[in-house]
Amino acid sequence: MKRRLVLMLSLCSTLLQAEVNVTSQFGFSATLPEGWFVVSPNAIAEMNQQQTLESLGIAEFAEPTTLNEILAKVKGGNVEFFYDKRYLNALNKNHISLQLGQPMGVRSVEEAEAECKNVPAYLDDLFGEPVELLSCRLVSMNGWPVFHHAYTIPSQSITVINEMVHVNQQYSLIFVGGAGSDMEGVGRMRAAQQALIEAVVEDFQAQR
Repeated sequence: MKRRLVLMLSLCSTLLQAEVNVTSQFGFSATLPEGWFVVSPNAIAEMNQQQTLESLGIAEFAEPTTLNEILAKVKGGNVEFFYDKRYLNALNKNHISLQLGQPMGVRSVEEAEAECKNVPAYLDDLFGEPVELLSCRLVSMNGWPVFHHAYTIPSQSITVINEMVHVNQQYSLIFVGGAGSDMEGVGRMRAAQQALIEAVVEDFQAQR
């Protein structure tokens, strides 16, 4: 029994050491799984000033107007990115983007159900192909409303988790996580995004 306890304590110590603390420029700190790091919006903006949809190789991935709007936000220093070191050399890098968005219009289960009916057609139009919707619902994160939907883009073998966190009547925070088809990678992305949202919610609740 004593040996088992020592082994358990050793394992817990290893797991704790493996975690990494990050500070977001949106004003909160979070503890993420080992290997994740944050890139500031200004650094991302500087790296992408000369980029276009064509030079990034994403011109054909989705509806161009939407992509150009996203690229403009990136160049304006309005998007923060988190990356997973384990997948930096993979074709589809594990990442999570964070930005301010419009206020969250979905505030009830009924509103979420109605909105979720429109999501598949919106995604199909956005990416120009049938997209598989994995889940869509309003969830409560420690009592805080979060609108969640997840989907896969078959031609790119990418899984995306999009989550909108209520801030106030003017803004929301939008987290978009992307990972390749590797299940371990998807799991790492999901765990990191969950940790970020939990940290944001904890910060919001402390300010009440």
